[in-house]
Amino acid sequence: MTGSKSKGRVLCAGLSAMLLVLAAACSSSAKSATTTTQPVNVANALGAPNPARGTPVKVGLITNGADCAQCAGAPAAETPVGRATVKWLNQYMNGLAGHPIELDVCDDALDPGKTSDCANQLIRDGVVAVVIGSDGVIETSWKILHDAGIPVINYAATQSSLLQDSKSTFVMADPQAFVVNTPLGVAESAGAKTVSVIVVNLPIATDIYGSGIQKLFASHGIKLDLVPVALGTNDMTPQAQQIVAKNPNGVAMIVGPDSFCIPAINGLAEVGFTGKVATISQCTTDAMRKAIPGSRLNGIVVAAIAPQGDNNDASMRQYQAVLDRYATTHVDPNDAVPLMVFSSLGALSVATKDLKGAVTPKSIITAFRSMPNEVLPGSGGRHFQCNGKASPSNAAVCSHSIMAATLDNSGQPKSYQVVNDSSANG
Repeated sequence: MTGSKSKGRVLCAGLSAMLLVLAAACSSSAKSATTTTQPVNVANALGAPNPARGTPVKVGLITNGADCAQCAGAPAAETPVGRATVKWLNQYMNGLAGHPIELDVCDDALDPGKTSDCANQLIRDGVVAVVIGSDGVIETSWKILHDAGIPVINYAATQSSLLQDSKSTFVMADPQAFVVNTPLGVAESAGAKTVSVIVVNLPIATDIYGSGIQKLFASHGIKLDLVPVALGTNDMTPQAQQIVAKNPNGVAMIVGPDSFCIPAINGLAEVGFTGKVATISQCTTDAMRKAIPGSRLNGIVVAAIAPQGDNNDASMRQYQAVLDRYATTHVDPNDAVPLMVFSSLGALSVATKDLKGAVTPKSIITAFRSMPNEVLPGSGGRHFQCNGKASPSNAAVCSHSIMAATLDNSGQPKSYQVVNDSSANG
């Protein structure tokens, strides 16, 4: 495998988290929360016990696994979080429609051949549903499971084959809400006429900004200025100068990990960019906070899948409590990748809580499609409903909301807001 292909797969494995965290500026129906580090009372945060007592059912989890050499450790916590979540669901959330969940885990090591084997093995094992984590080869396993009629739950797929499936796929976040609606909202709120996107120059990151999206921006009177930059670029002053020449006080969005984000933010500051800077949660790490002066961080808008680090938020206290009680290894509660597995498994339990009778792949699909509007576990209060109406063009999408925050001069979120949430999807 070439270096560029290897990097592409690694980025793909983390892109779900990246696309989930494009920035938003404001919302008329926002819910705010201030970050804090106060301890969590585990017993209270777990909720009221509601143990599942029926016949156990198997649910699959496909993950790149802890031993994936190309994954930079990103999926290592998916399995321990998945197992911890299932223990909590079985003891506090009535499992899956009253049936205890048995988690059937398969690691694919980011290998298309292995992920095919995983899908076929799970089918042979008789799983009733499969959660796929942040997986760079998701389409391979998804196609096999889809053809077998097995419902697939994923947090943040970007592939059109998954997003547009109206039969058996359930995606918890709408990529268009983050890469299209949100940047438009930021620009319109700021009165900007141009959005410049500094993005990792790999197809998995750039393809979504195709001609159709550029036309959509144009229909709102806003120009989309795409600035692809190679991974490993340490000096982005030249690219920042191009942005200032075209878009001196508009919106600059940065799409990449912290090592990419650091030179982008510094480059914009050094050439005198005076507009609004927005970024993604992969950017806001301790490494970023140490590398960039606080004056440059203050006011940057960042979005995330949840208000991670905010122990005033009930859902984050609950997630931390699940980790404290059930995880057999240390898991960083601020890592978005395993949190997506927690939310996906939680969504499976919530969506099927009214399911009566036999638990089968077909009955689970029916329960998802007919579920009422519910709060997504581990999301800061965001709602989801899988009736095919959350996204006009993507039937598998169950929610179009995000969390947004503004950084202070230490690079920490001042507060989080639920943006574009809805009490019902139609």
